[in-house]
Formats: sequence, C-alpha cells, structure tokens
Amino acid sequence: MSTKAPVCPIHKSNPKRAETKKKRGFGNLAMKEAKMEQDQWAQKYDPLFKVKGIERHRKLKEVR
Repeated sequence: MSTKAPVCPIHKSNPKRAETKKKRGFGNLAMKEAKMEQDQWAQKYDPLFKVKGIERHRKLKEVR
C-alpha cells in the first residue's frame, strides 16, 4: 500500500486566459459582465436547451 492517499489536483485559474475568453464572448468573466448565472447563460446561448429525446440525439449528430 501507498503511504500517501490520492489527492485531486487543485485548479489554478489563469487570468490571461480568462480575459481572452471574455474578449471572445464566453467564460466566467463574460457571464459576470452580463450579470448572469451559469444556468441563465446556458438557456440563452445553448442551441439544444430543452431539446430532449431522439430529436436531441439527431441534432447532436449534426453538430459533430
């Protein structure tokens, strides 16, 4: 057995990457600027929001 228990890595945010994503119109900083939560953002920008079943399956295959 190992003497150390497995540890999940801790995510360190990169401010340059976050700023670049904001300029392109997505990411956490863009959501904060628009004063939206993640679920509100998804409702506005996700083309497959509330599309379920076989219809969603077909549209996902088109996107790929």
